[in-house]
Amino acid sequence: MTPSAAPGRASGPDAPGTPPRHRAPGAPPRRLGVVDVGIRVVCYLGSLAALLVVVGLGVAAIVDTGAPRTWGSYTEVSCEGGTIRHGCQSRGTWVSDDGRDRLDDVGLDGSVSDEGSTPAYAMPDAVLGGDDIVHDGAWTWAAWVVPAGLLVAVVVFVLRRAAAFGDLERLSARRRRREDGRGELAGGDGERVEGGNGGPARLSPRRSRPGR
Repeated sequence: MTPSAAPGRASGPDAPGTPPRHRAPGAPPRRLGVVDVGIRVVCYLGSLAALLVVVGLGVAAIVDTGAPRTWGSYTEVSCEGGTIRHGCQSRGTWVSDDGRDRLDDVGLDGSVSDEGSTPAYAMPDAVLGGDDIVHDGAWTWAAWVVPAGLLVAVVVFVLRRAAAFGDLERLSARRRRREDGRGELAGGDGERVEGGNGGPARLSPRRSRPGR
């Protein structure tokens, strides 16, 4: 029989700057380097800026719901920019139904008929667009759906990045350690005793009293 080799370590030490290949459950994650911190700062600050923009669009959409709408007729004069594949931006003239209001060189949020005109409403007091664009009513829902979709996209991106960076694991491990510490103080078989001369508190074992 050949002598069996002495059991060795399951894995050798990790190289400096590389994440550990094996980590015991509940063990604290590795410390972050300067590059790791910089990448996280750029990612999270960019996500925060995008989130503020999306929230601003949502607030503007909410405010615009109370803005007065004036219906009229829009007539296309030209179609600028764009390509055959993506279309162009319609520019034209809008006149209210009562003939009192007129907007020249405005854009259209929608499409015109074969005759080059369509009913549309104007919102001069709106935060988004104002008197620079009129709407045919077909895409009114987009003012709500687009900010909501962007908000979901930003949140999903942040969560995916946090999971890839290991930050969610760090938060979970920190919470578990905090809960374990509270459990040791609250559920131990001992009493919390203040140390003398201002020393730290300690746990002393309880002593059962003899029965009478």
